[in-house]
Amino acid sequence: MTTIDDAREPSLTSLAAAVEAAPDALARLAGAAALARRLREVERTAVAEAKADGRSWTAIGERLGVTKQAVAKKYGERAPRAAPARKAARQVPKPDTGQWLVLTPGGRTLLRVAKRPQHG
Repeated sequence: MTTIDDAREPSLTSLAAAVEAAPDALARLAGAAALARRLREVERTAVAEAKADGRSWTAIGERLGVTKQAVAKKYGERAPRAAPARKAARQVPKPDTGQWLVLTPGGRTLLRVAKRPQHG
């Protein structure tokens, strides 16, 4: 018999029982996958509740057997990161043509600039 929880989802007990009662390996795998998805939902909800109750990432991580950094990265609000610094385009003289090429770090030509004569 399958029991349903408050969210109208099969209970963890029912999902675990289905894995144990599965007639073959493929049925056990399907049941185990459903159980794993449901456990991830339960964990996500419990972490959100713990944070709402003022618990630290350290305390939550200890209960999950991971570091505070790991749990904060997985469930935390992520601070916006600065875009990775791009390498500056470089100017490369093109031999004997009187032009300069401006190349991107990947080596693609960005601009061709005619070299101006220098006035002395």
